[in-house]
Amino acid sequence: MLTSQVVAEASLCRSRVVLLLSMVFALPVQAQLTGQVDYAKASRELDINGRTIPLKFGAAMVGYETKFSNGSSVSGRLGRGYDPEVISSFLNITASGPAVCDVLQIDLMGPSIDRGSWSVKPNVQYQLQRLDGQLTGVHEDGPFRGEVVVRTHYLTPMMTVHKRFELGNRAVFQLGLMRWNLWYQAYGEVDRVRIWTQSRVEGWGPLISVGGEFELSSLKLRGQILAYRLDADNRVWVPGISLAVSR
Repeated sequence: MLTSQVVAEASLCRSRVVLLLSMVFALPVQAQLTGQVDYAKASRELDINGRTIPLKFGAAMVGYETKFSNGSSVSGRLGRGYDPEVISSFLNITASGPAVCDVLQIDLMGPSIDRGSWSVKPNVQYQLQRLDGQLTGVHEDGPFRGEVVVRTHYLTPMMTVHKRFELGNRAVFQLGLMRWNLWYQAYGEVDRVRIWTQSRVEGWGPLISVGGEFELSSLKLRGQILAYRLDADNRVWVPGISLAVSR
C-alpha cells in the first residue's frame, strides 16, 4: 500500500514538472547577440577610513539577450577592460599603475505598460566589477610595490521609460535606487616589509540615465549617459557612458 502511494505521488510530481517545462518551452523566445562598451569615472576618489579608492572603470562586454513573447527579457554579459593608470592612497602611501577591469552584468526586464507612444518597464540590474591594479609608490621607509583590488557589487531596481518616434527610434529614461557594496584591499612590500590593509563599505544611492535607441538595418544601437552616487566618508557622483549594439 505504501509503495503504491509513493509511486502515485512520484507520478503526480513528474507530471507537474513536465507541465511546467512544457509551459516554459512553449513560450516563444528570441535570442540575440549583444555587445557593449561602458566607461565611468568619478571626479575624485572615494574616501574610506583614510584610504582613497579609485572610481574609474571601463570594459568591453559581449553576451546574449533573450526576449519573451510577453515583452519581458533577460540578458547576461561578460567583459574586461584595461586602465593604464589608477591611483590609490593608503597607509601613508600614494601608489599608481595599470589595472585590469572585469565585469559581469545581468539584466531582468519585465513586460511593458504602454500608453500611446510611451511605455514603462520595471527592471532589475545586477553588476559585479573587479579592478586589479599592479601599483608602485613611495613610503617614508622606501619604495612600495604591490597590488590593489577593488570589488564592487551593484543591485539596482529601476523603471525604464521609452518614448517612441518614427523609424523605430526611441528615447530612453531610467531612474533607479542602487544597493552597492564595495570591498577594497591593498598589499605589498616596503623595504622587504609586508604591509596589508582592507576595508569594506556599503550603502544606497540613486542612479539616473538618459539616452536613445536607434535601428540601422538589422542592428539596434543604444547610447546612454548615466550617473550614480556613492556615499562613504565623502559623497561622490560617478558619471559614465554606455554604448551597446545587438542584432
